[in-house]
Order: sequence, then C-alpha cells, then structure tokens
Amino acid sequence: TRSFQPLLKQAAESQAHLPISCGRAAVCNLSAELGSIKGTNRNYLYTAYKVSKAGLNMLTKCSALDLIKDNIICFSVHPGWAQTGLGGPQAPLSAEAAVEDMIEIMDNCTKKQNGAFFKKRHEFYYVLNFTFFCSYIEYFGGL
Repeated sequence: TRSFQPLLKQAAESQAHLPISCGRAAVCNLSAELGSIKGTNRNYLYTAYKVSKAGLNMLTKCSALDLIKDNIICFSVHPGWAQTGLGGPQAPLSAEAAVEDMIEIMDNCTKKQNGAFFKKRHEFYYVLNFTFFCSYIEYFGGL
C-alpha cells in the first residue's frame, strides 16, 4: 500500500467531485473468515494461513485509520469458499460468483464502511473497533 499511496492520493484528489468511495480511491484486501480470532476453534489446520489473514485484517484496519486523511478508504473482503486452486472443486461457490460478490461490495463501499470486513453479498461486520486499541498500544509503547 505504501508504494501505491502516492497514486491513490492522486486518484482521490483528481476525483474530488465524487464522494469518498471506491469510485474515488480505495484499497481492497482479499482476506478470509479463517483470520477471525473470535471464530478460531481447536482445529489446528491451516495455522499459518489463519495467522496471515488475521495480520492482514489488522493491517486493513490500521491502514483505514491512516489513509482516510487522504480520502482513501480501506477494507477487507472474504469472498467465501470458492472453486479456485486453493478452494478446490468441492467448494460451494464458483470463482465467478465470488468475483461478482466482490465487485458488488466494491461498487457500494463508502466512507461509512472504511476499515470494514465484508463477507458474502450484502453482509458485513467490522473486524473490531481498533481505534481505541491502537491508541492504547501507541500510548503504552506496544504490547
């Protein structure tokens, strides 16, 4: 994101007549529900994958807090278990349907959803409200 930030900022400035949305400038991270700390169970399969997605979700939220000053939104999308190289042919969702859902989310995402984690069509929930948490960590010098 840092490498693209000047271009994102330029896009946001050049589209100043538009509301803050994907139509102006945005970062959409491809995440997974498996990165949810709350949803973790005793299944130790895919630990590295889960940890990487949890880190991506935190990066998304912190980036959202940072980039909004330049009128750039940032959010994560869980496309669902899709028939891809990773999901395999047994996945219930076609790759095309997953992409259609992601495009619909991007078309409708606004400043109000900055920092959000979307899953499936028309549903979203916020990863967590990290605003206070990040401030707390900063104030006390880390964990």
